[in-house]
Amino acid sequence: MNSIWYNKIQLQVEEKMDNLHKKDFKFYRVDYFLSLAQKVDELSSNCVECKMLKQKIEDTTNRLDTLLSGEITLRKEYELKLDEIEKHIRKTHNMYPKQYFLYLYTFVGLLTGIVLGFLVSKITSLVDIKTGLIFGFTIGLIAGRIWGHYKEKNSITIK
Repeated sequence: MNSIWYNKIQLQVEEKMDNLHKKDFKFYRVDYFLSLAQKVDELSSNCVECKMLKQKIEDTTNRLDTLLSGEITLRKEYELKLDEIEKHIRKTHNMYPKQYFLYLYTFVGLLTGIVLGFLVSKITSLVDIKTGLIFGFTIGLIAGRIWGHYKEKNSITIK
């Protein structure tokens, strides 16, 4: 159940985004901004910093049309505020964006697999470098996805 504060924020965002194209809405992650606002609202009863972030969210919402349709420096300001809210939720409340661990561990698995495939092909002359890299890439990708999926299933996500 959404609070009155969040419903007000959501309504203001929808009003300000009427003239924004759907692709821009997704590009600027406005839906993610609303998800963060909802989480901050839920957590603000127990967290002093979340109470302060509510004011920043209100300020950002009031200027949202200017921030997104203005100069690059204004858009950067929006991104920095979004990152500040996300960082607080991630570090203080241990909540992560959806698929955060999946992407992270897939990348780590991929790099590890490529390095190990290269090393194995160099140390043992059983396979050439190309085969070692392909084998390492594949194994690393699969292991990273499995590891990331497992971690994702056991974590709390924002959206």
